[in-house]
Amino acid sequence: MDVSGEIRARLTTRPEAKALEIDGNWRTWGEVNDVVCRSDAVLDAAGIGESTPVGVIGRNRLTHMAAILAL
Repeated sequence: MDVSGEIRARLTTRPEAKALEIDGNWRTWGEVNDVVCRSDAVLDAAGIGESTPVGVIGRNRLTHMAAILAL
């Protein structure tokens, strides 16, 4: 399994566990996984395949962290 596969597997192991603290609010691995799945769907709908290079400019936001994990 590659790194991306390992990360995705861990997202679903304990979905109720705290994953990220952003602006004083904790997000669970389940919430992170939901955003990763939605990000995947948007990329797929746009015709961006798994081998297509994608750039991410990250900030301290759940959506940005999930975008990085989705890669």
